[in-house]
Amino acid sequence: EKIVNTAKQLFSEKGYSATGIREIAEKSGLSLGNFYNYFKNKEELFRHLIDPENVIESLSAIPSLVNEGFPDNFDIIILEIKKVVDMNQELYKLIFIDLIEFGGAHTNRIMERILEFSNEVFNDEVKKRVVGSKIKEMDYPFYLKLFVTSILPLFIINNILPSAKITYSDDHVSKLIADVLMKGIKA
Repeated sequence: EKIVNTAKQLFSEKGYSATGIREIAEKSGLSLGNFYNYFKNKEELFRHLIDPENVIESLSAIPSLVNEGFPDNFDIIILEIKKVVDMNQELYKLIFIDLIEFGGAHTNRIMERILEFSNEVFNDEVKKRVVGSKIKEMDYPFYLKLFVTSILPLFIINNILPSAKITYSDDHVSKLIADVLMKGIKA
């Protein structure tokens, strides 16, 4: 656990290439040899950190929120996603590290798993009880992909780039996003 937490911090601050195994071991309070008792190399440790199941675990509250009243509580669901990203900044920053240093090899697995998770939640919680009564029939896999690939990066970038910082309260942001997604921008 010490190795994992230290590596997550160092990788998210310095990047993968600029972080060495010796530094991770030392900051974890371990010898270099002891590091190899847990991980065979730095890439295995990085893969462990951005395991898709870790990301899905961080989103575990979403299905119950969807079940509690989607689409009427869409703003609450968006707010929960923002809270998850904010609470797990180091984990989500690693996605950008992966995009730069590994060409997205690990992030692609994460996106596949998030989209699978989103489809499961949608099919289990929404399609059976909401489609037709509160939301229209449409190409849901496309819209889920659009939602996931725009909302997560928005919140991750909000924590990284000062120029992209959203100055509204989290509640207000979630309501704005839900409103435009549910109603569009047409007057």
